[in-house]
Amino acid sequence: MLNNLDLTWQKRRGAFNHDWLKNTYIQSLSSWLNLLNDKIEDPHLEQSFVTQKLPEWEAHLAEARSLPHDFVSEMSPKILFNVEPLSNCSQETKSWLPDLIHQLWMARCSVESLVAEAEQAVETAQKAYEVLCAKLKSIPCVTSIKFLLELEPEFQAFYEACVALGKAMEKFPSTVKVT
Repeated sequence: MLNNLDLTWQKRRGAFNHDWLKNTYIQSLSSWLNLLNDKIEDPHLEQSFVTQKLPEWEAHLAEARSLPHDFVSEMSPKILFNVEPLSNCSQETKSWLPDLIHQLWMARCSVESLVAEAEQAVETAQKAYEVLCAKLKSIPCVTSIKFLLELEPEFQAFYEACVALGKAMEKFPSTVKVT
């Protein structure tokens, strides 16, 4: 039965994209940009964002990179041959049909394009993060808003790259599809 499938990829994507990236990290980046643009006041955020929240990206980068790559093997409809009723197919059928279904899925669902878009979004966000961090090294005090105002364009670029990454991850189907 389909319920017996181990769909850890879906859980991983949900944890990364929805729980962390969209509902936590991007929200914090948005608040930070509001602080930089003088739309809000938050002394705690001013003191902690650059030193505590911003570096969370590094802890999640490996997962961001592995999700697109793992999608191909973990969400291909050929995994349906691991559970009933398709697991009951003859060995002869299993020697060719799963691969055929996989190739059809790759073509019909534009899997290579989805993966490439997500991988590019990860790398764009990483580059924006690296640029931001390089410029942060020249700031005398990263817990003072007055010194960080000049980096608003870099923070904005990183924010936009994270939003684009979230949208790219969102495009992946959330179920194993035979199309």
